[in-house]
Amino acid sequence: MTASGENPKAFPRPVFFLLICALFGTLGGQLLGTFLIAVSNHQLWLEQEAIARLGYLAVPGQFLASEMKAMSTYMAGGIFFALSIGLGYGFFCGLILWLFSLYQRKGYRFLRFLPIIVLDSILVWLGRGSDPAVLLFLLLVPVLLYLLSLPLLSKERFRLADLARYGFVFLTFCVLLVFTFKQLDFIEIRDRLLLPTKTGRLIDEFYYCYTLYPARLVQPLCYRLQNVVTLAAKGFPEGRVSELQNVLSQADWFVIVSFDQGKTDQQGASGQDVTERDAGSHPAGGFQTVLAHGVPDEILFYWNENWPKGELKDELTDDSGKGRLKPAYRVSYRDFIHDPEEHLEKFSLAADPFSLLSRGCGLSLFIIIPLALAFGLFVFILWGIKKVLSLSKVKVGRIKETGIILMVILILFIGLMVRLKVKSRLPEEIPKLWQIARSEVPGDRIGALQQLDETLKPHEWRGQAYQENTTLMARDADPVVRRFGAKFLGRLAGYDETSAFPLLISLLEDSNINVVYTAAESLSKMRNHKAREVLLGILQSDRPWYLKMKIYHALKKAGWTNEKFTVR
Repeated sequence: MTASGENPKAFPRPVFFLLICALFGTLGGQLLGTFLIAVSNHQLWLEQEAIARLGYLAVPGQFLASEMKAMSTYMAGGIFFALSIGLGYGFFCGLILWLFSLYQRKGYRFLRFLPIIVLDSILVWLGRGSDPAVLLFLLLVPVLLYLLSLPLLSKERFRLADLARYGFVFLTFCVLLVFTFKQLDFIEIRDRLLLPTKTGRLIDEFYYCYTLYPARLVQPLCYRLQNVVTLAAKGFPEGRVSELQNVLSQADWFVIVSFDQGKTDQQGASGQDVTERDAGSHPAGGFQTVLAHGVPDEILFYWNENWPKGELKDELTDDSGKGRLKPAYRVSYRDFIHDPEEHLEKFSLAADPFSLLSRGCGLSLFIIIPLALAFGLFVFILWGIKKVLSLSKVKVGRIKETGIILMVILILFIGLMVRLKVKSRLPEEIPKLWQIARSEVPGDRIGALQQLDETLKPHEWRGQAYQENTTLMARDADPVVRRFGAKFLGRLAGYDETSAFPLLISLLEDSNINVVYTAAESLSKMRNHKAREVLLGILQSDRPWYLKMKIYHALKKAGWTNEKFTVR
């Protein structure tokens, strides 16, 4: 982007401003994430204690108390928000402000403030019912960056022709980038480029250790591992109350407090009273959700902070069945029993105060941050080309300069595409793929294993040679290869559990958590009763939360139910 003659050094200014904006947003996202995870983890721990008191198996469990309540966990989990919505939102606001800063005529300060007004108005409209901390962060960032833009972008001027020219080149660059990296998805990039290195494995282990904490915060209730509810059953027949409790527990929504016809407490599994007061002891006003029903044919769902609490009995026993506080969701009893998961999902999505945050994280991770990285890479390449032309003292016009830039970019991408097309060089013959999988070339080995995973049919794993190859993979020095070995052993669950079982048990003690959870998933497919006991033992141990989550889901998928007193 060539600056005008009046301001020959203007080119670095927008880049510097965007870097400042991204840094400012990242720091803000870190503070927001640290605060939200601290509150979320405290709430999560209260829920786990309540589930355990009722006799159900609570995940993550008491072993993670010190880790969940540690400042290091809050800070590390906050990185998720710093590198998603913080970085992306800061860059996005900075980019909008820079584009509006190109207008330097009379009234430019007010024009530059226009997108801030529009953006904040949209956020206020979309953010009704959102968490106040999230909404405050989203509203303040563009305002503060606007104040920062006044001194940093006060003299920015670019020729419209130059802006269009470099914009066209950048658009071409982005199209080539998308086309190139569509050849490899995230898992392939992680397995082929990241995990074979020691640094990559450390990043991978850090990611899985901490990202589940913030991930739980931005997930609607219906997608979380476990949830707790308060069931106010005034006016309902006793049989329906029991049926509701059973249906909710099957969906991992555990009834912590239930009171019916003036009955205000029930005995927990440990013999301790779980009273209505317990549900209101948390500063947020109870557990994550409160489920209540007032008239015999209708169930009312309330989010934690807006449920009627002390007025509950009066609110739910009037003739109309409608209280002064509007429920987040309502459904007939018959419809709910017919398809509880559908209605729990609808309630979760309707009442979720973090929906704005989760959508923002998604947009940042999958659109804005890739755009920011592409912009940074483009600026670096552009600077390098201009530097070479300057040092060589070659004078070229704007059209020739654009042509040179496009030619260099095309050459770079052609080389990159050739380098990344590892999978296309692999043969289709199964024996040759196994031969490559036993070789010493990390990228080719993993590509061959992926192709075997996609190609081989379930009945084809019965072959003795395949079983021997799978055993070798499970004992390999490369953790990525061992993970494929653990996955392949799960294919033998119905054919050769005798040899697969001890191997999978040994992989449960692997140093790489990806290998461990893959082995656990394979074990859950086995009909061996001892395999289930081993996995249930891990759920009650001090192993990492990510591993427990995977095992819990695997057991549920295999037909296990988390019923009262199932695990002691």
